[in-house]
Amino acid sequence: MARSYEIKKVEVVEDPVFLRVVKLSVLDKNIDRFVRSVDRYTYRRTLDQSLSEFDSLINEIYIRIDLDTLRKIDNDPDAQKKFIQNNVHFLDCADLINIFFLKIVIKEKEKLNDQDIEYINSLLLYQLNDIYVVPILEFEGEIDKPTRVLMYNEFVEKLLEAKNTVNPNLKVGISVPSYYPRRKIDILFSLYGEENKEPTFVAVDFAYQRATDPSRMGILPTINSYFLKDGNYNYFIYGFNVKPYKKGERLPLSEEFMLIESGFNAVGTAYRNTDVRVVITPRSWDHLNKIFNEDDYRYHPLSEEDKRQHLEEWLQEFLKFDVNLNSVRSTVNRYVRQYNFYTLNEEFAHISKAIWNSELDELTNRLLGKEVTALASDVARRLSKVQKDMKDKKGDSSVTLDRFFN
Repeated sequence: MARSYEIKKVEVVEDPVFLRVVKLSVLDKNIDRFVRSVDRYTYRRTLDQSLSEFDSLINEIYIRIDLDTLRKIDNDPDAQKKFIQNNVHFLDCADLINIFFLKIVIKEKEKLNDQDIEYINSLLLYQLNDIYVVPILEFEGEIDKPTRVLMYNEFVEKLLEAKNTVNPNLKVGISVPSYYPRRKIDILFSLYGEENKEPTFVAVDFAYQRATDPSRMGILPTINSYFLKDGNYNYFIYGFNVKPYKKGERLPLSEEFMLIESGFNAVGTAYRNTDVRVVITPRSWDHLNKIFNEDDYRYHPLSEEDKRQHLEEWLQEFLKFDVNLNSVRSTVNRYVRQYNFYTLNEEFAHISKAIWNSELDELTNRLLGKEVTALASDVARRLSKVQKDMKDKKGDSSVTLDRFFN
């Protein structure tokens, strides 16, 4: 059965960006650093090698399912077993915090019934799902945004009622759908007011948009402000389905780092919202996935020969793959995924350690002078008043980089 989680400790950097590293605990599983999650695209060898360095990670188990399929597997144990086997991964790994991220597709004129709610609840209470995160409803057809919000609110209330019937003491995680208005976040959070413990794990759905997309920028300070206005730093924000960089730019900024430098604690992979996959044969290195560069927190094209050479050496030395990147082929994209997953976690680990140890020089060397840091500092400024009000009441105990700007 899903377990209750706890935020055990937190350390904060407030300037020039808002960094908040926490220790997330679920029974004997602990994560005390920023995380790029494991996902369905992660190789087992990549995972094993990464865990040897990072100890623990979050296992993002994304399940997108329509009502027809949901009802089919509910009525057929064999179909249910096959569905779960096809959609889950690495549940046998004791060092992972497993989280089911369900997205229920609602077509026009369809409605969830009580049996649907009960079955969704049972999936989330599955014994190997460590944190019960309320699913997102994805609507298809001509359903306007106000109606979607009302339908989602009703779904949350009914699901929590079903959960509390089985386990009223279980602390849940909140999901914030991409269509939920930023100015109504208080209403969404209020739906959880009857819980015994206020949820402090929040998954924000970016619906395959960038964190810096104009339509999503407002959500970054809003979620933080909800907790900070009450003087609460003990919360965990997860960026779900975030596009990692802006397509079409040669050297785009890392959207993952935009989130981490804006108060988020973890980020998952990106999923295109389509049921139809079009496979296009790459014609040049520029048509392949870009590679994350820890020196500037940007994504670089593999047409840069030194980046391609570095990727090849990493594959040979870290994963022990006997590969030579001497021709353009689509399988290279899979290799890039492994490298980006590992390198983001490696950089996240360095930053987390520097914050816990108050190593300001190390933070300065890694963060300052990067464009994404300058962009994230705007979010920090928008949070400054909330934090100032809190500090006036409780005193300031956070780490700050102010001295580097004098």
